[in-house]
Amino acid sequence: MSLWLLIAGAVVVCELLVVAVVLSLAKSSARADARAQREIEAWAKRPPDSHPFAVVKPGRDATPYPGVRERPGPAGARAAGARARPQR
Repeated sequence: MSLWLLIAGAVVVCELLVVAVVLSLAKSSARADARAQREIEAWAKRPPDSHPFAVVKPGRDATPYPGVRERPGPAGARAAGARARPQR
């Protein structure tokens, strides 16, 4: 009879360990959900940034990225793979 009690005790201990693991995972998940909710609320409250593709100044040289030159300058620079222009 003591063997049956020993087996039953081991089963109870294993079940308690499983319950403890499940509860710790649930607690961790609840903390992650709360943190994600706080981050979403903070993101919704922040002021909107200027649109990254907004053109600052209208005109011939207006680009979405003011620091990048998209048109060739006065020297007539071309892309690396562009064909050479015929000489006049």
